[in-house]
Amino acid sequence: RPIAMRVATARAPRLSLQPTLPAEAAEKARVQQTSDDGKLVTVALPGGFMALASNQPFAMEEALLMRTKADSASFTVIAAFGKTAGEAERQARALAAIDAIAAERGKLHRELTKSFIQTSDPQYNKALNWAKASARMFVVEEFGKGIWAGLPWFRDNWGRDTFIALPGTLLVSGQFDDAKAVLANFARYQNLDRADKNYGRIPNRVSADTAIIYNTVDGTPWMLREAIEYIRYTGDKAFAAQMYKLALPYFEGVAANFIDKQGLMTHDD
Repeated sequence: RPIAMRVATARAPRLSLQPTLPAEAAEKARVQQTSDDGKLVTVALPGGFMALASNQPFAMEEALLMRTKADSASFTVIAAFGKTAGEAERQARALAAIDAIAAERGKLHRELTKSFIQTSDPQYNKALNWAKASARMFVVEEFGKGIWAGLPWFRDNWGRDTFIALPGTLLVSGQFDDAKAVLANFARYQNLDRADKNYGRIPNRVSADTAIIYNTVDGTPWMLREAIEYIRYTGDKAFAAQMYKLALPYFEGVAANFIDKQGLMTHDD
């Protein structure tokens, strides 16, 4: 996603901004070209391109240090990314032409007020909005749509944590499309290998650096519970049929592998 960076001062000197890249990317970053108007620079990175654009001319110095060519009280730079230089440049130019930070604030305000409760306690009202804003930051797309379990340690999509958090994060706030996308993303990882003891389960964890693991006894029941909540909010009968198809292998797998003599579902010892 694009990033907007801004530095401002009351004194109006020449201002500078310098994005910091991970060490490996910084070593391989190469300035490809500078636009004729001096408002855009394209940088080649490992695996793609970054375009840096502003609504005023700037000079690119060493280590991606950008400095305004004239005195200015404010300096805003948009960093946009793409697989091609043209893709990154188009995004950066479009956002530099508007007040991207104000636009993002407006978008956030609309999302926070999509569902609205006001009480007689101003501090409670403020805390509720902060909770909604904070929860929004955990909804990501790194491994498909999901809700990170926690920062900084659990930057992964965990089944149990995701579905415990889903109603307060996405349903009561009216983010129904995102809620459905989270459910659908976990559904595509369902274990459908009949020879596997974890047949029917959705993952315990989806992350970039490890294999998908299915060692959670309650992740799939939590998912089905939240699917029901989503359906009650939206009346999405077509999605209800999809979740019913997901439930059947899960119940079959539990009955075959995790039921004791008392009919209770077991886990480890």
